[in-house]
Amino acid sequence: MSAPKADPDESPKKGGMALYAFDLKELVPRKVADHVLSYQIALKEKKLVIWDGEFKILEANGKGGKPETISLSNMKLRVDRRIEWQQIFEESWRMVRDYFYDPNLHGVNWTG
Repeated sequence: MSAPKADPDESPKKGGMALYAFDLKELVPRKVADHVLSYQIALKEKKLVIWDGEFKILEANGKGGKPETISLSNMKLRVDRRIEWQQIFEESWRMVRDYFYDPNLHGVNWTG
């Protein structure tokens, strides 16, 4: 299932959509959250992470509840610059190769 995508730089509480869960026993929809720009169900399907300008987490039981804000202020990220730049180069080349206006690349053998 694909989650709707939104720009993480969007202002909180602007736009978004209401997220509903459908109860298959009672056959009624239940509102889970408002102003949702993106969401993802956790791997074990117990938690739901939503983005409404902030990351929030709540139980994935379809009953809603008060979401708990997730703080990323202490998160650290390690980046291997060499691997990152290799990926950037390969993705850029793939875009040129696949979408260049001349399918023959002006006769240049770029793969050789």
